[in-house]
Amino acid sequence: MEIQNWIMVQMVIDLVIACLLLWFIRLNMKSRKADSELDEAFRRSEAILDEIRELSLSLDKNLEEKRKISARILGQLDETLERADEACSRVRDAARDLGANTAGSKNLPKNSDQIRSSVNALISRGLQKEEIAQHMGMSVDEIDLLIKLQNHSGQGAQKSITR
Repeated sequence: MEIQNWIMVQMVIDLVIACLLLWFIRLNMKSRKADSELDEAFRRSEAILDEIRELSLSLDKNLEEKRKISARILGQLDETLERADEACSRVRDAARDLGANTAGSKNLPKNSDQIRSSVNALISRGLQKEEIAQHMGMSVDEIDLLIKLQNHSGQGAQKSITR
């Protein structure tokens, strides 16, 4: 019986070795699975970083375009402001030429003949009704009324002015 016992012991040892071998294989598989998960996480991280870099470049391009557009708009605003200053200067010059006081609201002529001649002179200089009304201290409707009255009475107002 001793040989049979040795065979049994040998079988138990073989079985334990086989179990240990299976356990190590399984443990190694789990380790590989964890490594592959880490590799996948690194790949996803790199993909996200690449997307962030692309977005950053796109945002930089957009920001540069916005800067250029802003600079162009500011330039246009400066030009418009200069034109407005020139128009204001023209109104002041026209008022000074007509003998009006340009400092404040006392720039109205004294009588209706002076008002009509001032309005006619400003129209002939090419000023718009709004500019004339502001300079004369009158409303645009009053300027329209003066023009219509002059057209109606035939005193030579320009009929083509309908601004």
